[in-house]
Amino acid sequence: MINFFFRRIAGLIFVIIGVTFIVHLFIHLVPGDPVDTIVGQSVSEEDRIELRKELGLDKPLIIQYFFFMKRLSKFDLGKSMITQKPISDIIIERFPRTIYLALTAFSISLLLGIGAGALTALFPRTAFDKTIMVIAVLGVSAPVFVTALIFRYLLAEKFSFLPPAGYGPIAFVILPAMTLGTRSAAFLARLTRTTLLEILSEDYMRTALAKGLTPARALFKHAFPNAMPPLISILILDLANYLNGSVITETIFAWPGLGRFALTAISQRDVPSIQAIVLVMAVTYVLAMTLADLARAWLDPRLR
Repeated sequence: MINFFFRRIAGLIFVIIGVTFIVHLFIHLVPGDPVDTIVGQSVSEEDRIELRKELGLDKPLIIQYFFFMKRLSKFDLGKSMITQKPISDIIIERFPRTIYLALTAFSISLLLGIGAGALTALFPRTAFDKTIMVIAVLGVSAPVFVTALIFRYLLAEKFSFLPPAGYGPIAFVILPAMTLGTRSAAFLARLTRTTLLEILSEDYMRTALAKGLTPARALFKHAFPNAMPPLISILILDLANYLNGSVITETIFAWPGLGRFALTAISQRDVPSIQAIVLVMAVTYVLAMTLADLARAWLDPRLR
């Protein structure tokens, strides 16, 4: 396990270096001149040249990458072209809000998804099972913005149970968290049910049931441990998705997180901010995938 751990960490380092290079190239692939985004066409050519030098855009690409990595080693992600605020400060301000939303959505997904999947596996081919699976199919199929608008209309506008949008006490996080969590819960319920039913159909499980082991005990004591590796992978990647922020959900519910910041940066062509957001999201995914591999290897020694 230790050798597997160090192999994955070594691979992780090279992947992150590759990600930083690709993200750095991003600024050169975006159409238009970043200087135009900052000052427009109204300044003189001398001022444009001076600003280009200040941003380091007059240097060769490899030199720019070297300085980019040097700043990155100090957690300096540059300044926003629009607000001139340090991007690292903006991310530090917004990321905790995204974490708050992510953990709430993750809890909803975990409880509803695994709970519904386990119950349908315990009572397969019943009316309860079919009803839950139909709901799960609808949950997976519905676009996020449709789910968000339905929840907002029913719970905020029609019955006024919850605030429709904004950031504040726990009541404000419920609607966006439900929007994110229920979609993942629907997929997780189907995966949990399928995985558990496959395990329960194995010969050793049928033998245990024939010897008098109750279905509930067989499910929770014997089937669940064997079902955990694939479920752990999905859960960790779901959490990574939540942490990277959901642009649509955060916009509909006016949640001031990382996803809404990404949309603002894209709409204003704030290239350094987009560059920083893409880097944060990419590193989050890489770390999540590595953590998922390590968790699966710890649970299943055959994968080491």
